[in-house]
Amino acid sequence: EQFHLYTYGSTSRHISGKAVRQITGTPDGGILLATEDGGLNYIDKDGNITRAETIHRKLGIEAKNIHSVEISSDGSLLVGLFLKGLVKYDPVSGKTTDFGKIAEKGSSGFCIHETEDGRIYYGGPSGLFAVSDKEKPAVRKICHLSSFCFLPREDGTVLIGTRKNGICLLDTENDRTDTLSIPPLDNLFITYLYRGHDGNIYVGTNNNGLFVLDSDLRIKRTYTKAEIFSNGIKGIIEDKKENLWVGTDNGLINIDSSTGNIFRYTVTDGLPANQLNYASAYMDSSGQVYFGTIDGLVSFY
Repeated sequence: EQFHLYTYGSTSRHISGKAVRQITGTPDGGILLATEDGGLNYIDKDGNITRAETIHRKLGIEAKNIHSVEISSDGSLLVGLFLKGLVKYDPVSGKTTDFGKIAEKGSSGFCIHETEDGRIYYGGPSGLFAVSDKEKPAVRKICHLSSFCFLPREDGTVLIGTRKNGICLLDTENDRTDTLSIPPLDNLFITYLYRGHDGNIYVGTNNNGLFVLDSDLRIKRTYTKAEIFSNGIKGIIEDKKENLWVGTDNGLINIDSSTGNIFRYTVTDGLPANQLNYASAYMDSSGQVYFGTIDGLVSFY
């Protein structure tokens, strides 16, 4: 009874996609949902839904398979598409810039990062890309690393979670990338990177469980299927009480910050599906936590 569901359907009370891929907050207290099968959706702070049909018409986007969505520092909307690169929409001018048309064929926007000085990167299975539209739209491929998620660091560098090379480091000053031997496993598929309140970095993997690193990137702790019922980690976030919530392919896991006790929630507790989706974890300013699943969105306090 503590879970609130946003389900897929064809009416204005439903979201237009099942597989919720990423959740991003908006300045007015709402959230944007990227879905893999139904495009972009917007939910305002009162729970009213604006479906993809309306949003895509405004943005000029025809694709339904959306993997990431961010709001840039200048208020533009950045949308990462599957096999169609990145799209930028400026709400002031109403102009849409389709970087996918000038990028290499088949690039995907699985993750997006903007530096403090406004430079934008996006990554996907075919590599890591930098985009610019200061003078005219341009896309530059930085490397072939299969990039799945980003985590910026205080020194301006960015940790990249990759599909086959574990964690890599991007130096945004010279666009150089280096592979880090952390965690020390071959062909490690990193699905999510999250920094906790204490500076620890939580590393989700596709089939090797959850790693906890200290601020110097040394392994402090690991969680595997024996403890958290799954080795497939999808999303990670802390609530306002600093308890850790971990979306997996076998339920939603809660790790109590004070006791270390672990609780698992499944469809029998009210989740729409036991399999949560990649990179779809978010908490709003009121402390409401959101997780995307392969069959809709769930929120709770």
